[in-house]
Parts: sequence; structure tokens; C-alpha cells
Amino acid sequence: MLGHCYPDVSNLGDMTKIAVLVRDGFLPAPDVFCGGTPCQVFSIAGLRNSLDDERSNLSLVFCEIADEIDARRAAAGLLPTVVF
Repeated sequence: MLGHCYPDVSNLGDMTKIAVLVRDGFLPAPDVFCGGTPCQVFSIAGLRNSLDDERSNLSLVFCEIADEIDARRAAAGLLPTVVF
């Protein structure tokens, strides 16, 4: 779907591998980081299982990516990324 709607945007694949790619310098640490994760586990539709549901782990992965981006930016003397 991403490639169809936005052919010029790179698909980085499995988001659980992105933090390591940023940490090791294979991906740049961007000025702006935008993303989201499945929200069903936090809603009535998902029975509000929250962090007891394995899908919610992607929320923590999103935070790990943001942390790695900020660590790389700090090491380069740059301001933290804007996350939304």
C-alpha cells in the first residue's frame, strides 16, 4: 500500500529492526519522526488488554526508535528529533 500511494517513500520493512539500523548508522537520524502503532489493544474494540497484548509491544518499539534517533543526534551535536 505504501509503495502504491507513495512510490517515492522508502519502506523500511520490519519496524522492530529500525532502531538497530539507526544506532549502527545504516539509517539517518531524522529531524522529524512520524509514526503510529496499532491502537486496538488500548480501546474497547481490543478489549483494553493494553500492554498485556503482544501487539502493544509495537508502541514500545516506536519509543526505542525515537530513543536511538535522539542518541545519534545528540552524539552529532544536534537537537532531539520532533516526534508526532
